[in-house]
Amino acid sequence: MGGAQTKMKIRDIRAVGLRGETPEGGWSEEIEHEDCVHTLVAVLTDEGITGFGSAYTNDGLVKASLAVLAPSTWVRARSSPSG
Repeated sequence: MGGAQTKMKIRDIRAVGLRGETPEGGWSEEIEHEDCVHTLVAVLTDEGITGFGSAYTNDGLVKASLAVLAPSTWVRARSSPSG
């Protein structure tokens, strides 16, 4: 128990908007093909652990929120999880 503890650190947060058609019976009359109403979020850590979540809003709002809320040293809003 006497050893030094280290804390896991967030290395990056990435947000990717989902675009495309809605399922039949969905909002096909209200949502355009290019509209984004869902965003996937990936949180990457320095220990190799990645957490995933989603937001029921467009990717522009999620990326803007991340830029305001998070320290610039670990957040770089990106357009895709791969880079």
